[in-house]
Amino acid sequence: MTEYNEIDLGKAIDENGQTTNVTMFCGIADASENVTNVREYEFRLPLFVTEPVVTATVHSEQVTVGAVPGQSGTTLEVFEIDYAPQIGFSFVKVAAATTDGLNTPLTFRCSYVVVGEVERESSLQ
Repeated sequence: MTEYNEIDLGKAIDENGQTTNVTMFCGIADASENVTNVREYEFRLPLFVTEPVVTATVHSEQVTVGAVPGQSGTTLEVFEIDYAPQIGFSFVKVAAATTDGLNTPLTFRCSYVVVGEVERESSLQ
């Protein structure tokens, strides 16, 4: 089960002038797959009425300069964010790769924020 914080942002007006209830989810995900220079992160959230806005950043746990000689300055760039509604939940996948294309032994985590209107009948069971 995905651990996240859920924050009710209250009512907002959508692009069609309709009032919606907006909820924000934020959390940190560990990589589900580590392929040398690519990391993939997957998490589940409640089902949204329409596709939510998803933002993500990927950062190294080894933040101290010199923690891993020659590797502490390695950065990853997010190149894919997929949102896939399922029956009863939403599936989000984030993929990132090193900017120089080189392999890295560092541990990277994904911080994400997802904002949208949640279907209140959905569950993650």
